Amino acid sequence: MLISTEFFRFNKAVEHFYYALLFSSDEYAASGASTWGSWVAQGFDLAIRAAPPAVHQSDRLMVDSVPGRRFELTAASDNYRALTRLSEVLQEIERARTNLAGNSEEARMQALLDNPAIDRGLLRPVRESLKRNPVAAEASDAIGSMIKRGLSALTNWQIQSVKISVH
Repeated sequence: MLISTEFFRFNKAVEHFYYALLFSSDEYAASGASTWGSWVAQGFDLAIRAAPPAVHQSDRLMVDSVPGRRFELTAASDNYRALTRLSEVLQEIERARTNLAGNSEEARMQALLDNPAIDRGLLRPVRESLKRNPVAAEASDAIGSMIKRGLSALTNWQIQSVKISVH
């Protein structure tokens, strides 16, 4: 069982990755740097419960989780495309995670950062969106740090298995 902080980090990673994928989609491309900037200004703290300011109401992610020995996290949104992209990324992380057991946090994270499927599904779209829009270096760094924290949380050594499905 994850301790409470790790449980919340896991949940927040799922939420953050959803919004990162959403903001890197064609749907938000016209919004420019203001979309990313407003999210960075809001911050990535575990205590923040509101969606990033630029998210359209229909794209908001609802996260429900039940802690315990075996916990369940349900993420729902009307944006099926973004949920599907999130599911694909989480499945790739899970495939990679199972081969990283016993490695240090830094080694697990670096392996994920070097993973071609995770790069293609998450890292590259975010990187390209940040590059396409004139996002300040500080904001890009904050987003990169958020992604690294998320990858670390999703590969925590206490996690035994993750099952992902999109309905």
